[in-house]
Amino acid sequence: MIESIDAVVMAGTGKWDKQEFGKNKCLLELENKSVIECVLSALEESSKIKKYVIVGPYKELLFLKNKNYSKLEGILPEQPEGYIRNAELGIDFLNSNNKTLMVMNGDSPLVRHQHIDYIVDHYDKNLDFAAVFVDREYVGPYEEYFPRPFSRLVELQMRGGNIFMMNPAKIKNKKVLEFTFSVRKLRYLVNTLSTALYGIGYAAHYPLCIARISSALAALQFDKMKYPKFAQEITCLRRKDLPYYGSKILKCNADIMLVPFGSITTDIDEKNDYDVVKEHFKELKEHADYEILNINKSS
Repeated sequence: MIESIDAVVMAGTGKWDKQEFGKNKCLLELENKSVIECVLSALEESSKIKKYVIVGPYKELLFLKNKNYSKLEGILPEQPEGYIRNAELGIDFLNSNNKTLMVMNGDSPLVRHQHIDYIVDHYDKNLDFAAVFVDREYVGPYEEYFPRPFSRLVELQMRGGNIFMMNPAKIKNKKVLEFTFSVRKLRYLVNTLSTALYGIGYAAHYPLCIARISSALAALQFDKMKYPKFAQEITCLRRKDLPYYGSKILKCNADIMLVPFGSITTDIDEKNDYDVVKEHFKELKEHADYEILNINKSS
């Protein structure tokens, strides 16, 4: 079991943030505090987080330095190169390049310290990368509020993509990881294609779809001569197959991690998400409290 880790909080300004919200979505307010403050409170209260850094719009986030967050090591200005570059800034700042750490988005207002503790406690130390997912069974109470598509395997439907664990030094295929981050928001692909493995890298959102398998393989720049059976195999992926393909793609020990709490999938992507959270924040928090009671009972 890992005793404690560092974390990078990704609070970068999304491409559509100002158009959707008028500002960075992590700075939207819920009950007199910003969304990112909800995330930071969870990190501060977690017994598993030693320290963390935020990467985002520096001037807008400076107010956090006056909030007495004892584990906050620094606020780093976001860079235009994108998500991977900004994550690397946080990793380098924490000097965590050869250690397991958590990278999480700053737009999930229902995340609690119990969620973070559970993820760290149940993380397989033999892995180099794990994207955190939630089985549809546990998403249930939130599905009516957030009617989003699910990543699909033969026997499993899941959501995730806001938290992942990694050892940066062990991930050798950085180009594929960067591609993974760049397509992580392609949720609408599911609406037009019959099935998809939306899942292994950053919430493993690789568009590996039966209907478009050849073009998806081309997009991922797979060498068909090197992986002659890949197109046939990928059309019937099961949960047990993910470590094999995750490791092949990222060239390290990669997998997903399934957790029993759907509240971490309620991140704010669009204006409608924010409107829903504002209107139903009390009910959503009650659902999260109930989840935590179940986590405590099972541990």
